[in-house]
Amino acid sequence: MTLDLWGGVGVAVGVAVAAASLYAVVIVATRLNGLRSLAQFSAFDFVMTVSIGTTVATTALSPSVAVVDGVAVVVVLFGLQSTISLLRRRVRLQRLVDNQPLVLMVGDQLVEASLGEARMTAGDVFAKLREEGVRQLDEVAVVVLERTGSISVVRRGQDGSRAVAPALLSEVRRGELVPPG
Repeated sequence: MTLDLWGGVGVAVGVAVAAASLYAVVIVATRLNGLRSLAQFSAFDFVMTVSIGTTVATTALSPSVAVVDGVAVVVVLFGLQSTISLLRRRVRLQRLVDNQPLVLMVGDQLVEASLGEARMTAGDVFAKLREEGVRQLDEVAVVVLERTGSISVVRRGQDGSRAVAPALLSEVRRGELVPPG
C-alpha cells in the first residue's frame, strides 16, 4: 500500500481549472454588478462575500461538484444581490436586509440602552476611542455602531460643539440624542 501525499496530477489540474474558471466568473460578475458586490457594507453584503468564497472553494476542491454547478451558484448569488440592491432603493426592504446604525455614546455619556441592544460593553467603545486616538472623553461628539459592525467616532467641532449635521444621523437609531448642527 502506498500513501499518496500529493494527490494525482490530474486532480491538481482539475482543481486549478475549476479555480481559474470560477475566478474568471467572479471577476466578470463583479464588473457587471459593480464594486459594491464584494464590499462589506451590511450583513447582507458580508453573507454574499462568504457565500461566494465558499462556493468557489467547494467547487474547486470537490471532485463531486461540477464547475458548471459552481458557476450557476455564483451567477444566482450575484443576481440575487443585484435584485435586492435595486429593491432596497425602491422599496423599504432596506430595514429587513441591513442593520440600522445605532448611537452608542453622546459626548462623554454612554447610551446604556444602545449598549445592551448591541450586546456591547463600555470597554468595547473605549477600545475604539483609544484606537482613534481619543485622549479625553470630552473630545467625543458621538459614537455610532455602523451597519457593518464597525464603530465610527465623530469628534467635537473646533468650537467645542457636539452638534452634528442632521443628515449624518438621519437613519441612525437614537440619533435624536445628538444635538443638531
